[in-house]
Amino acid sequence: MGSLSPISLFLLISCLFMWGSAYPYLKLTMPLLGIAPDDVQGKFAFAGIRFMLGASGLGIAYLISLRKNPELIKSFDSKFFSQVILLGLLQTTLLYAAFYTGVARVMGAKAAVIGGMGSIFLAIGAHIVHPDDKLTPTRILGISIGFLGLIILNIGGLKGAQLWTFRLNGEGLLLVTAMLTALTSLWAKKLGQSYDAVAINVVQMFFGSAILLMLGVGELGSVLHRIFAHWQLVLALCYLSAVSAVGFSIYYHLLQENKAGIIASYRFLIPFFGAVLSICFVPGESWSWQIALALSCIIASIILSRSK
Repeated sequence: MGSLSPISLFLLISCLFMWGSAYPYLKLTMPLLGIAPDDVQGKFAFAGIRFMLGASGLGIAYLISLRKNPELIKSFDSKFFSQVILLGLLQTTLLYAAFYTGVARVMGAKAAVIGGMGSIFLAIGAHIVHPDDKLTPTRILGISIGFLGLIILNIGGLKGAQLWTFRLNGEGLLLVTAMLTALTSLWAKKLGQSYDAVAINVVQMFFGSAILLMLGVGELGSVLHRIFAHWQLVLALCYLSAVSAVGFSIYYHLLQENKAGIIASYRFLIPFFGAVLSICFVPGESWSWQIALALSCIIASIILSRSK
């Protein structure tokens, strides 16, 4: 539990890479979908479809696997469903509803920096909740350097009058998503002590996405029509659904086996991977000194956070 094993490290970086790859996919697919930056209901509908598809595919695979291990079924009691459904409402419904609503009113770079505070909240939460996961001076320094790397990564967009504004329905909602990221990670770690990580992910995504679909029902038909009008969107939707299904299952499993405080610093890799992959695939994106310097800060953050 003191540090990540080579296998856990590979799985975590793979998980964070998948989440980071969602950035360019969303940048490329939103124009094809015709969803404007301020079309919150359209985004709710797309997110609901994405997570419902991921939950359904993963759920079918999981049910098939239960035939080989039927004893697992006995652990799915009413307590399991009540806790995991609530997790889904927080992590899938509330978190993404707050994110899509808030990000429509905040410049992208500022939104990325506020989102990065989730790693800080996770490290602080782990310090409070778990006696063996304390914030040492070295780990505090590591988290701080990682957050500095996130600021450097987005420094080009951190300018103008909007930098110093704070609106409850903009920056406030993004701050809520950062807090929910930490809260749901710690809660998933606790649930993972009693239940299977994949089962947790299937149930929380299914019920969370169902509420998102209800919130975006006004644009649901239009979004589905646009998706099936472009084969590229169908492939993108399948990939993004798989990213959610596989990524969160891996993440929940790793939280079961490792300290949340150590994982916190690695989460700074998500926006870095997003930036690098955007350069590779999104027209108009280019390499900059900020990305190289940000990577140096994130690597230093990871090394310091792994120290005892």
